Amino acid sequence: MEKATCFARPHLLPLPDSSSRQPPQAPLATDSFFEKNW
Repeated sequence: MEKATCFARPHLLPLPDSSSRQPPQAPLATDSFFEKNW
């Protein structure tokens, strides 16, 4: 599933290292926004 997410959201390329630094709300918000865009 991780591969699918990377492919579906190229702007979320940052490795888990970057995600860990950012809050869990940031990635979730982008995910929802991207899905709506599609």
